[in-house]
Amino acid sequence: MRNTYKILLSTLGISGLCVSVLLGATSCSGYTKFNAKVVGHRGCPSNKNVFENTIGSFEAAGQSDYYSAIECDVWPNATADQLYVVHDEYPFYQDPKASVANIEYDLAESYTLHASVNYPRENPGSFDHDSATKNYKLPTLEEYLQVCVKYQKTAVIELKDTVKWTSTSSGIWTDEAINQLSEAVNRIITDKNYILISFDNSLLEYIASGLFNLPKQKMQQLFDPSLINSESEDEKRWGSWEYIANQGWNIDVGDALSPSTLDWGAYINSYFVEYFHNKKLEVNVWTVNTLDRAKALDSLGVDYITTDWIL
Repeated sequence: MRNTYKILLSTLGISGLCVSVLLGATSCSGYTKFNAKVVGHRGCPSNKNVFENTIGSFEAAGQSDYYSAIECDVWPNATADQLYVVHDEYPFYQDPKASVANIEYDLAESYTLHASVNYPRENPGSFDHDSATKNYKLPTLEEYLQVCVKYQKTAVIELKDTVKWTSTSSGIWTDEAINQLSEAVNRIITDKNYILISFDNSLLEYIASGLFNLPKQKMQQLFDPSLINSESEDEKRWGSWEYIANQGWNIDVGDALSPSTLDWGAYINSYFVEYFHNKKLEVNVWTVNTLDRAKALDSLGVDYITTDWIL
């Protein structure tokens, strides 16, 4: 999921926030109980001893009774037989400091895993960490799934792509990559306790087509209301949450009332939640980093609350 601003605990004014976050603890006895399932965003990134989207971060979330699920970001590597958990795109570029803006989309080069990825690297996440932190190696999807199974957590897998996916080679989620995803998920998570999420509705629709043994019921559409202003009539439709619900998709929606770089969730209310629930669909909200807002969303009956913090 997209980054939220770094938040200083001293400014939150939340009496129920566990001091153990500051100490790098992985669990605490005083956290608030929610009816919604709590999803650890990229693991447990507020733990100062781990980097988000690493095995250390996933283990920290797994060891906490607070979390019901652990989220990660997954990219296919164009020239390898593995899928990798990555915070952002640069480990796949020949120049690890390259940005999306200055990359020409040549799959054979742009999405090749850079050799430096298994060496110490700068903090890839949104939080400050001790310089002695060692949990920075890029994990494979399989390693992440094994942590989820070990701790009996729902695996929430975001499928990342900086190139708009199509059925041709212009996208990185080729049939081969999707088959790798399906094989790993179905082999490791035998109880089907997983969710796939993506901003790319075309990709989700294709994966759910019946070709890959990954059912639509296991997917959530990351909602991008900015599409409502698109010049494309098809994209405009996907900028409407009513359209998403009427197409039978679960939704994962950014929350404007939590500290965020986005202003997408101010409309989340009881009608919004009931609209999805009446269609037997689920609502996930990200990234919720204040206790009061989490409580308000829980009272509305959302199904998942995705957070960076132990609240």
